[in-house]
Amino acid sequence: MAEGEMQGRKMNGSSGAAAVQEDGLIPLKNSAVPLTGQMRWRRPWPALLLAAGLAAASAGCHNPLRNPLVATTIVNHQGTPVRLLEFDYPFASFGADSLAAGGEFRHSFAIEGSGPLTLHFMDAAGKNHTAKGPTVQGGEIGSLLVTIDGSGAVQWSLNVSGKK
Repeated sequence: MAEGEMQGRKMNGSSGAAAVQEDGLIPLKNSAVPLTGQMRWRRPWPALLLAAGLAAASAGCHNPLRNPLVATTIVNHQGTPVRLLEFDYPFASFGADSLAAGGEFRHSFAIEGSGPLTLHFMDAAGKNHTAKGPTVQGGEIGSLLVTIDGSGAVQWSLNVSGKK
């Protein structure tokens, strides 16, 4: 707004810096802010979609920067498939319905607490097996190879280091 226009407007009261003009405007350093009339709202959808996407991406995800991982491979060296494969680790577990003879199952997980690793499976004859593994500490990262040999015995090869 030009300086000449500001002088031509009548002010309601002269009690201070925020004097309201008759047309509902407050003079603010070479500009004016409307006090009356309709406010124009922007559409909130882009911001809401972005916020929802970020929340979904960060919720429950195993981010390697936030939750260090142990890359695990379970190998079946038996001549027959194993069924009902379950791998237990501190505070959680994962598994598969079956693992073919000579097959591999890969999964990465975050160690959230301390405790033992355990593998449960059923062989082709229907016999249940439970193999106790090493103990891990929360925050460790690295790799684990679990091998089921021809007799059903389980070997553990754990290669982890402390928190990073």
